[in-house]
This record gives sequence, C-alpha cells and structure tokens, in this order.
Amino acid sequence: MKNKPPVLPEDLENTLDQYYAAPEPNPEFSARLDHELRSKLLRQETQKMFGKKSRLSPRLAWGVGLMIVILLVGLVAGSPTLVAAMRRLLGYIPGMGVVEGGAPLRVLAEPVTQTRDGITVTVTEAVLSVDKTIIVFTVENIPWEMLSHQEDIPGCFAAPEIHLPDGTRFQIDSGGGAGWGSGYERRFTYPAVPVNVNEVILLVPCIQDSLPGMLPEEWELPLRFVPAPPEMTVFPVQERTPVPVTESARVVETNPIVISNVIDTGNRYILSGSLNPPGPAGAEEWFVQPSGLGLVLTDATGREIQYEYPQDIDLPMPADMHSETWAVEIDKKFTSPLTINYSATYVLRDPQSSYAFDFDTGPDPQAGQTWALNKEIQMAGHVFTLGSIQLRPGHSGDSGYEFEFISVDGSVIGVNVDIEGYVSQASGGGGGGGGDSGQVSSFGTSLYYAQPPEGRLNIRLSGLQVRGETKTWSLDWNPDSHQADLTPSPLAVDACLTDTALQQALTDPQPLPASLAGKLIVYGRVVDDEKDPSPDNYGVFVVGLDGNDRQELGPGVWPALSPDGASAVYAWSGGLYMTDLSSGQSYHIPNTNDSDYGPRWSPDGSRIAFIRTDDVNLYSINIDGSGLQKVTDANELEQLIGWSADGGSLYYGSMTRDGYLLKKKDLGSGIVHDLFSVSSKGLSVAVSPDEKWIVSIGKLAGDLHNGVHLSRLDGSEHRLLAALDHWGAINPIWSANGQWLLFTITYLEHSPLEEIPVVFNVGTCKIFPLPLRGTVFDWSE
Repeated sequence: MKNKPPVLPEDLENTLDQYYAAPEPNPEFSARLDHELRSKLLRQETQKMFGKKSRLSPRLAWGVGLMIVILLVGLVAGSPTLVAAMRRLLGYIPGMGVVEGGAPLRVLAEPVTQTRDGITVTVTEAVLSVDKTIIVFTVENIPWEMLSHQEDIPGCFAAPEIHLPDGTRFQIDSGGGAGWGSGYERRFTYPAVPVNVNEVILLVPCIQDSLPGMLPEEWELPLRFVPAPPEMTVFPVQERTPVPVTESARVVETNPIVISNVIDTGNRYILSGSLNPPGPAGAEEWFVQPSGLGLVLTDATGREIQYEYPQDIDLPMPADMHSETWAVEIDKKFTSPLTINYSATYVLRDPQSSYAFDFDTGPDPQAGQTWALNKEIQMAGHVFTLGSIQLRPGHSGDSGYEFEFISVDGSVIGVNVDIEGYVSQASGGGGGGGGDSGQVSSFGTSLYYAQPPEGRLNIRLSGLQVRGETKTWSLDWNPDSHQADLTPSPLAVDACLTDTALQQALTDPQPLPASLAGKLIVYGRVVDDEKDPSPDNYGVFVVGLDGNDRQELGPGVWPALSPDGASAVYAWSGGLYMTDLSSGQSYHIPNTNDSDYGPRWSPDGSRIAFIRTDDVNLYSINIDGSGLQKVTDANELEQLIGWSADGGSLYYGSMTRDGYLLKKKDLGSGIVHDLFSVSSKGLSVAVSPDEKWIVSIGKLAGDLHNGVHLSRLDGSEHRLLAALDHWGAINPIWSANGQWLLFTITYLEHSPLEEIPVVFNVGTCKIFPLPLRGTVFDWSE
C-alpha cells in the first residue's frame, strides 16, 4: 500500500502553490527558503550527533517548525515540478567556494585590518551570493605563551559572528582553516546578507586558543560590500542528480559512491559527492568506517591518481548516520575513465548486549589517578579486556573517567559506557584503534562530569560494536571532452630524475660505487610482524650503507649519529637519550624532557641542538646535559635543519602561511639571516657541507606532486633534481664531499607505505637504491 502524500494547512499550501507557480521566483526568497530548510535540519542533526556541548551548532532563530520542515522536504523530494523550480545555478570561485547564482555577486570593497597589542586581524576577502556569505580573515603575530597548550587549560573557541545594522546576528554555518604557529587563517560561511545591506560588522569574540584575558577580545571589523567586478573568475559547477537513497533501499546491494558536483578549473577537476553504503543483511544497527586507504582514485592505466582535499568546499551534512560526504581535487594528468574506489569495514552494533560490574574509586580520587584492572569482559559471545580506568581533567573545569579497552583478536572495536545513577555532561571516544581483524585492537571512551562520581560505582557496558565484513566499491567517471594533460610543469621539464628512471633503478638495482661507504642511523621496522608501525615493531637501528653490520638500539624516534659515528642520540619518553655504539650503553640526557625531539649534532660532537615543543623554540645542550641554551625566542613554529660547518650558527625554518621561511642564526651575535621560502607542509631540507647549496623537498609549481629542488642559499640558480608523480621523498642528507644525496622514498600507491633509502649523484643523476628498509635520519662516513 502506497503512502498518502502529506496534507498541509490550507493557508500554507496556498502560499506554496503561489510561490511555485511563479514563472520566475524571487532569487532572494528562494535562497532564504532553501537556507531555512537546510539550517533547521543541519541544527537538528548536529544536536543529535554532538549533544548540548556542541560548540559549532547553528543557533539561527528561523520561525519554521520542525514538522513543517519535514513536510516541505518531503514535498520537494517527491515532486518533479518542485525539484525543477528549486534547481540552482552554481558557480565556483577559487579560494572561496561554491556559490549560487540568480543574483549579482558582491565582494569586500577593500581589506579591513585592525592591530591591538601587536596582534593583527585582517579580513582579506568576502563574497556574498543569494545563498551564503563567505568571509576569509587572518590573525597574525600571536605570542606562543599566550595560547593554550595543555588539555586541562581550555583556550578560547568562540566563533566570529556577523552583525547586521538592524541587530540581526549571523553565526557560522561551516568552514575551517589552517594555522602556522604565530597566526591562522579562517574561511567561514554564514547565511546570506540581504541584498539591501552593504555594511556589516564582523565580531571576533577572541583569538582562537588564547588563554582567558591574555589577548585583546571583542574585535569589531566594519565590512563594506560592492558589486563583484566583471572579470571575477567563476567556474560553472556541473550538478549531477543522483537517485535518492532510502533506508529501505539499503538492503539492496547498490553502488554507494555518488558524484554530486563536478568543477572544471582548466587544469584540475574538483569532484564532490557522498558515500551511501548498503546495509548488511540482518543487521539491526550498523555503520561503516574507512578501511586501508579509504578513498583511492585510479585511471584507465591502473595508476593511482593523487588528490588533495579542497579547503574551500563546504560539504553538506550527510543524508543520515550511514552516509559520508567527500570532495577531492585532482590534476588532469590521467587517462579516462577515472575510477573512484572506496573501501570500508562494516561495524555491527548489538543494542541488546550488556554487562555490569562494580568499581570502587576510593573516598578521594585524584586527577591523573589510574586503576589498572585488566578485567575480562564477555558480551554477546565476544571476549575483550578493560585494561584501565583513569581520572582526567577536562577542558571546561569538568573531570572525566577514561576507560581503555583491548580486544586481542581485533573483533571488538567499541562499547558504550555509563555509570549507573549519574548523567555525564559529555562523552568521547568509543572508536576502535589498531590492526585489522585477527590483530590486537584498542579503543576507549570517556565520561565527563561537573563533579566526578566517587566511591563504589556500578559500571554498565552496552551497545557492543563488532568489526564486520570489509568491502570495496568502484565507480567509473568519464569527464566530458577530457584529454589527459600529460604536459609536465615548466620546472618538471628540467628534472633529471623522474618516476620512470626511479622505477628502472628499483627494478634493476646496480651495485653501489666503491667510493660510497659509512654507516646510517634509521628509524624502521625492527620486528617483522607485517603490522602497522608502532613502538612494538618499529625502532632505531644503525647499519652500514651496504645493509650489513646492523645494530638495534631499541625504541626511539628522530635519531642522529655523532660526526665520528661512535654515538647516537634520539628522542623517546622522558627526553633525549644517548647511546655509545661500541658498548651499547644508553643514558638519558639531563635537562631534556618529553617535548624535545629532532636532535642534531654540532660538528665537533660536543653539543646537541633540538626542538622543544613546550614553547616551539630551538635549544642546544652539551652532551652531558649541562649548558642548556635557548637559541630562538619567536612566535613561529620552527623546525631545525642543522649546524653550520664551523658550529657557530644554526639553520632552521619558521612556519608561515605559505610554507617555511629558511633562516640562519649566528649563535654569537644573535643575528638572523632570512634565506628563502619553501612551499611545503613539512620541512625537509639539507645544507651542503660547503654551505653553498640547499636541497629541499616540496611541491612542483602548480602541481600536486613532489619535487627535489636544489638552489643557492638565497634561492637563486634553482635546479629541479627530481619530479616524482607517484613517489614521496623525505630527509635529504648530503655526503661529506657534497657530490651525493641520500633520501628516503615511499611508493604512494603501496599500502602500507614502504620506506626505501636511495643515494643520488647530484652531477650525473645516477640513483642507487640501498639494500635496507626504513627512514634514514643521518649518515656518517
């Protein structure tokens, strides 16, 4: 029996009939109606997902009841006439995102800047359309010590608002951004500003993550809008109409991959869509989580196509709890069709499962206190262990109990936890972690209270989550009139090392030249268990360039060899550690702590320079722990490169909004020399022994792929050594004579990633893979 269509109140139905009968509906009204429906549903879904403590839940006071919204959405979804009437003309503005047409666009008349107490807030861009308002602003020169860096000390998280002249306040619908230590950029979307309003106030309540009362608050930036210039770049968005997914249809095995929008920007495509997996047969409650690499793109030749997540695409809320939304940006360097592959693991939830036990905290539990239980639990035929319970301080003055579980066979990946008689203010965790089915997995959950319960408590477990089947779906996409853009970037034309040459060297490796020798220190696999990297199977070892004379040092990260190759230093729990390679004896370097990493030896082997994340500055120290010296004192996030040849200076990079600015600081005079900037999310740089050249690993110009770059210290005489489409490269290291480079490569299409060290002749472009696996951090000849 078919369901009857919903019946609306007569006055509302007449209004809707008049609206949809209009041959040319008013764009502003249409946009506002669309926004009202979406905002109401978004708010309801957000509150259901995140509860009362959600910080970004929209609080727009639209006068539309939830039942009316549901009826309206039902009518729109079921009527072809209404769908046609609501069809939108979308455009994409690079850096700003997708906007709806139907009315002229407006933009920010001019950037607006305010500086208070040395902090600068700048609204750099804004675009207004009939459906939304997009604002981009930056905050710069934030002192590091005035930000919150500890979980138990909350920083500001209040979101900026738009204030209209009539007193209306708009709060953010979506958005995000990036930071660089001393500053950040945010791109937020808001409801559409009415067409007759051209001046508003952007209110920034406080600097994000700043400690209370430490930095200026209540920033008011007046914004003025003008018509967009005719030459403004707006790319059309191709909307694809997918078949609606209903819960009843989920029991049928269908392809869950849906492409909703396609944007052609000339040299790239931006694709967005959703993932709507069908339900497993017989499962009462379920969801899916990505497996392996999750979303993988391949072309007709079988090559994996690299992609990025576009930061200016606002993804809509998923249709339901079983769906996901996605967006990717790719170069046109592929042979059609493009195949979108999605791998996911079903998680089955047993709503009937339960387990209860008593737990006694004692009369006065303290923050940080841990109870090691190792309690075996049996639920719905599955056995797992409650390893420990810990009392931890929260972000908002509350406290919480953290429950850590272990599943030996990896089948159990989550469970709900409640304390009988107490209602938590918030909860977290619950997700699985660890390997695949058959491997040990761990998961946890937390319960937070204004005053944590104490004494004898009854702990109740329910809603067991069990790992189910892993499946992979694929969808072929043929772009209209697509031709693979195989033209290399201008820089890539000059590269002497390409994917083809690298693959040939790996397929048919040649013997190392006799002149190459020495020992390497490596972070890599020390237990051949084929599991994902962890402290149980990865560690530090020293090995010859030929793969012989391997010496394992144990767990650790960021290792470095002394100039004479007799000692090693590395970071681990508690700080930096030193190992004498002849005796194998290790000791903790006094005056170093958990936040210290990335050690580098001075040329004479007497001191160690390192990064301290407590304040994100560089330090140096004698190898016996004496003479601790703070080298830098800046707001930027800094990464250490190494020492100068005479030991009198340090090379390092400071994180900026565009990458890293390379610098050299004279330790005697304190003078800092700026070199040039490297466009990269991570710093992977080495200075040649004669200090005439710098090799850096970063993106190719206008490309998503990696390159190995060589230049003078001022950035001049640039030369591209390698252009790698399907390989990643890290940790360049110079040979003592400056003729060879050693770096570690990974094949990006292989999972799990395999680290392969190679040596490369800068003059001849010959490359030699080394007979070992792992990431090389230092080379002592």
